[in-house]
Amino acid sequence: MNLAKWVEMGALVVIAGVAGYQLGVRNAAVSEPSESITQSSSDTEYQEYVVARSLQTTESSSNEPSPPSLRDIFDSKDDQSRWRLASQYFDRLTSDNIEQYLADIEELPPSARKGDMYTALFHKWAEIDGSAAFAHAMEMKGQKRSAYLSTVASSWAKTNPIEAWEALMTATNNGRMASSWAGGVITAIADKDLKMAFDLTSEYSTGGKISFGTGGEAMEDSEQSRSAMTGFLNGWAAADGNEAFQYAIENQSVEAVADALPGIAISLVRGATDDEFDAILYQLDSIVDKDALSNSRFMSTLARVNPEAGMQFANQVSDPKKREQSVRTVAMNWARADLAAADEYVRSIEDDDTRKTATSSILYAHINEQTDPLEILALTEGYSDPKLTGNILSNIVSNAVNERNKPKTGALVEKLKETLPNRTDIPEETKQRLIERLNK
Repeated sequence: MNLAKWVEMGALVVIAGVAGYQLGVRNAAVSEPSESITQSSSDTEYQEYVVARSLQTTESSSNEPSPPSLRDIFDSKDDQSRWRLASQYFDRLTSDNIEQYLADIEELPPSARKGDMYTALFHKWAEIDGSAAFAHAMEMKGQKRSAYLSTVASSWAKTNPIEAWEALMTATNNGRMASSWAGGVITAIADKDLKMAFDLTSEYSTGGKISFGTGGEAMEDSEQSRSAMTGFLNGWAAADGNEAFQYAIENQSVEAVADALPGIAISLVRGATDDEFDAILYQLDSIVDKDALSNSRFMSTLARVNPEAGMQFANQVSDPKKREQSVRTVAMNWARADLAAADEYVRSIEDDDTRKTATSSILYAHINEQTDPLEILALTEGYSDPKLTGNILSNIVSNAVNERNKPKTGALVEKLKETLPNRTDIPEETKQRLIERLNK
């Protein structure tokens, strides 16, 4: 699929309200959940857990315990377990038992987790009978109604995109009200057929028209149009990551494209084979503004796939603060996966500032792995600036004191007490402060 060829065939116009759909639903850039799941993020995160669950294989056994009840799932304090179990629970949903499932959820006490249960149910129900699920969501009351409609429409669009889209247009007066509901619909359609996504948006255009130029120039007109382009690019990336990535690189100056670039890059790098990765590295090297990919999610992904390439890319980030954070992210991820290789690379870094940042980032892994104290202290050698040496020693002391109850960490503390008083390569004030902390 080639987005540029389609848009070059003529100006594609979309209604401003429809363009405002939050098409940047980040299903092409899955992040690792680190906070409590709320209703506003339920739709995307539920899909992530369903995908993860579908990749697991299980064996039936007569000795397996009975599946948990809905109340047990609701009461679970672990977000990941709750989503996984809810997904499994509603796999048993059918058109015949839907009323009972709805009644069971209604009996749960008011809570954000109750909304999570509705979201899980609506995902499955929309796959079975999208029309009925959408009609029920329309009758729901309260702030979560729009989230449920978006959930239903997104799942429904995967099996019947036209019906899902028409139902959504009817419910939103052709996109004039609550247009954000359609974000997941167009993204789901774009994942399967970008041209259909374009055609549907164009078909319902009425005034407030915005052009999609070949370079996305007209996309600067509004926040809504930027959101639309981001959604289309995410769908394109799911269908053809390399073409979407190349398009995003070539049109990086367009804000809408720049918004989508990290997600596209993450999806592409994460799914690349060894043979494909060399081509991706070439594409990465051609990016003029590498700061656009300096966010921790992309750098973590790159570090897990090819940490040395990640370190090289991090060093090309121009903004000093972003470069430091990128180096830190790559080094930490590398050390978790292969401490010996990370350590060897870090010791070979020639630039003192970069080596200091990378060294500080692998220290905890050394402490956690109980590395020999002399090897850890060797990481402080070779710096021309006493402040950098003092900075690394400060990090070593902090980690050692916090973990001093571990056998080899205790040995590190003793070695620091023995060697620090004789060091002349750090500021005297720093040395005295560190000695005092070690002796507390």
